[in-house]
Amino acid sequence: MMPAERLRGVWLTGFELSEFVPNAARFAEAAAREGGAHEIEIDEEQVQRVAGVKHAGPGAGGYEIAFIGRRTRDPVDVDCQGRARFTIVVDRLLTARDAGTEPPPMRGITHAEMEDQLARLKALPTTVAVRHGGEWGKREAGAVERCRRHGN
Repeated sequence: MMPAERLRGVWLTGFELSEFVPNAARFAEAAAREGGAHEIEIDEEQVQRVAGVKHAGPGAGGYEIAFIGRRTRDPVDVDCQGRARFTIVVDRLLTARDAGTEPPPMRGITHAEMEDQLARLKALPTTVAVRHGGEWGKREAGAVERCRRHGN
């Protein structure tokens, strides 16, 4: 783990969703930058208590948070564009505010919509390269192999 530091951003939460987007202030901003999100270990009940709101139901919600925390030294994953995804551990919550919500989808995603999203992802150029040593470099090498094998 890296040394503890003061961090701020939006914690996105919902069904099978718990991600931290650094330096975001509102739900919409964080959702638009979700590609730069990190995994987060946080006390959900404490955040809800401090923020004075509990996001529940099938939609996603966000909390603007500031905290003292640490991140893993090495990423847990590297994508095809070389973006590293870390795990953030919250040691001490400083502030929490409601950052907004997204209404639940009215219907599930269709097969055609899913295919369209996958095609857009595959159209992105593979720009990942091995730039680090140790475990981080191993994750990058794995991403290079995986992304080239799958054609993106």
